[in-house]
Amino acid sequence: MTNLLSIIISLVVLLLIIFIKDIQSKKNYNRYHGIQYYKLKNYNRVLIVISILIFIFATAVDIYQNKYDHNWLSFITIVLNALSIATITLPISLSNIYNIKESEHKYIYAKYIVTDIYNNKLIKEFNRAGIKVIVLTKKKFHTNIKRVEEDEFNRKMLTSNLIINTNDKEFITKLDNAIYEFKDLNNLYHKIENSRGKIDNIARSIKYNILTYLPLILLYFVLIITGYPVYYNILLILFIKLITVIATEFVYKKMPYDNDLMKRRVVIEGKMISGQEILFIIFTAICTTFCYSFPYQFIIYQQGTMALAVTIALSTLLFSNIFIIYCLYSESALLKNIIKAFKSIRVVILVLSLIIISVLINFVHILGTKNIGIHNYLVTIIFGFLPLLIIEVVKLARYTTTKGVKKREIKNNQKHWWG
Repeated sequence: MTNLLSIIISLVVLLLIIFIKDIQSKKNYNRYHGIQYYKLKNYNRVLIVISILIFIFATAVDIYQNKYDHNWLSFITIVLNALSIATITLPISLSNIYNIKESEHKYIYAKYIVTDIYNNKLIKEFNRAGIKVIVLTKKKFHTNIKRVEEDEFNRKMLTSNLIINTNDKEFITKLDNAIYEFKDLNNLYHKIENSRGKIDNIARSIKYNILTYLPLILLYFVLIITGYPVYYNILLILFIKLITVIATEFVYKKMPYDNDLMKRRVVIEGKMISGQEILFIIFTAICTTFCYSFPYQFIIYQQGTMALAVTIALSTLLFSNIFIIYCLYSESALLKNIIKAFKSIRVVILVLSLIIISVLINFVHILGTKNIGIHNYLVTIIFGFLPLLIIEVVKLARYTTTKGVKKREIKNNQKHWWG
């Protein structure tokens, strides 16, 4: 009866998640004429294939471990267990990866601005954002920017700002990653900032999903290799999926932009997250796996109940999720981010919901959980926080390196700085 009830509730939750994803996908299709939607569809197919392979692998592992007793009950248990593990990689909570309009790409990857407007203040702002400005004008200005005649110009000069002595707006054409603007530089600046902000929020969303799901996948393999029992309740996994869908679709997409957004280098096309940053995220995910597995394995080793081990692991995951949200909120330190996040009603609601859920799982036993007590509850908070210290150390390293010093100099608007 309990298995049947779990299946029914799991299907209801799965339908709810698919319904949310379907609304978002149709919205993308209508808004972006299907271009980005089909990219997402191909991406989803890859993850679905991975999920099927993991399902087959998990089923084979359970049969190999003699969990199949040639009856329907053991067969359903094996299928549910394999399905819950495969569900982790289903592409439900990453549905906003390609939600960038085609017209916004040029603002995200802009390296040059070609214009006939000279604005000293805005040129400095564009330089801080890693963008060079080429001014096409015969007007004379008191400036340090190099001025060249039409016949002197060659593209090797585009390593710095440049004034070309011409009124021909089509003098420079077909320049890669260039924006041609002859009306309003101020409006262009805000368009670039807004487009960068969107891509930055998507990058944060991807990091959040990696830090949520990669530890769960690694935990499965750790338990298999070490010979500990694996308990991945499908209802529990779908419940986590629902949390990440809400966080991804309704929180990360609306997060405020970082203050230093327009003081960073131009994003390389196709590399919204640097290789070094991915390595740090994966290392953090590995440490998170340890923080999930250690209390789980310790309780099983001490002859504790499976329900207690699962509850502590789930509670640790929920608090880890809370700290991830605050860590990725901005490049500021965790404490500053917690204070800043009070301004975002979406973040406040999500965090409060996760805290309430972490309390309720002690009493809602349909998830296979039990009351763990105050002492163990505090332990889960500590284990949930520990792996995120790596992200904070990385932030500190960035701040104290030469790059960080340069950022602070730019922030202080030093008068003699010129890009």
